[in-house]
Amino acid sequence: MAAKSKTSPAEQVVERHGALVVDLCETVLWDQSHAQQAYHWISKQLRKSKEAFEVHERSWVLQIACSRIQEIDARHKIQLTPSEQIELDSASNPVSRRERFRYYFHRLTTEQRILLTLRERHKVPYSEIGAALGIPIDSLKILRQQALRTIEDWIWEGK
Repeated sequence: MAAKSKTSPAEQVVERHGALVVDLCETVLWDQSHAQQAYHWISKQLRKSKEAFEVHERSWVLQIACSRIQEIDARHKIQLTPSEQIELDSASNPVSRRERFRYYFHRLTTEQRILLTLRERHKVPYSEIGAALGIPIDSLKILRQQALRTIEDWIWEGK
């Protein structure tokens, strides 16, 4: 019978939350290599930790992930070229603009992209997102509404 390998608590944290962190990195950061870089750094930080954050584990993981994603996005912010911007803004119908959702999404602030990814895709509670981003819950709710309204304006009204 093969001996069962014992996984460290830190490794278990990475295993439990790895898919969420990978998706967050890939969704918020435009460039795949930056997303991979962020994920590897976050995983390394989580594995180094000696503390057990069992009660607020996901909030702790998200705080580390969001902090790193914001740093990388600030350093490597990818802007649309003027021709891409004109092409995006000149799309005449909502169907054409909806097909380019990713471009509109990346025009939002980093915090807005993180918030929408965690809240809309992963159904993370506002309390955990607030802890991760350091933003009060009521402010998060307003930020979410502003982000959704902005995307709605860009896609449906062509603003």
